[in-house]
Amino acid sequence: MQPQHKQLLMKAQQGRRAAREQLLRKYRSFARRVACGWAKRPLTWGRDDELSVALIALDEAIDRYDSDRGASFRTFAAQVIRSRLTDNMRSQAGSREVEILDDPAGRSAAARKAAEKFAAGQKARERSREMAEFESEMSRLGIDLQRLQDASPTHQSRRERLKGVARSLAADSDLMDRLLRTCRLPQSDLVRMTGVSKKVLERGRPYIIALAVIMTGQQYENLRAFLGLPFLGKDEEY
Repeated sequence: MQPQHKQLLMKAQQGRRAAREQLLRKYRSFARRVACGWAKRPLTWGRDDELSVALIALDEAIDRYDSDRGASFRTFAAQVIRSRLTDNMRSQAGSREVEILDDPAGRSAAARKAAEKFAAGQKARERSREMAEFESEMSRLGIDLQRLQDASPTHQSRRERLKGVARSLAADSDLMDRLLRTCRLPQSDLVRMTGVSKKVLERGRPYIIALAVIMTGQQYENLRAFLGLPFLGKDEEY
């Protein structure tokens, strides 16, 4: 484990929320690789429940890790992730809806209806988890959803202008890293990049940050589709 990661781990275990969030971001792709290896197939954020379980397990590993036991953090975290994925699979083993979905013949109209209902429920749960994660990220950045709604521009021209600023921000990984690390909008850099005044940026701060986060977070697939936004983050390898 790198020295800077060890410092983040110590701070996270001491209750420093910013350190925990930073550590979760740094080990997010690692958690995905472990989950993909366990599932023996590629997994996609926002679509596969295994990744949500893996991220929760990673958060648990941060609290439980003890370097005195000898194992590295990665080894310990991988064990926790695999264990929680197995527990989750076992807890769902009794569900007969899975068998209905896997039935290629579609035994009956009732079975097909049950399968459709199950799939719709799965999609709704995905959207709900995605919104919960988005709300948590906005809260960490000092923005609640009511404030975001109040700051959202009503005029099309201003909305497109701020959306352009958000695209510029999302496309610059250094500026995004600084935003996520400091929870502050890099206004001076954005003024130089876009020509938009600091006054306009300050007014639109919640809206700009929200769009940039959605465009760079792999887990916000449903929000991007709903808002018609591109993905400008880094693709994670597994």
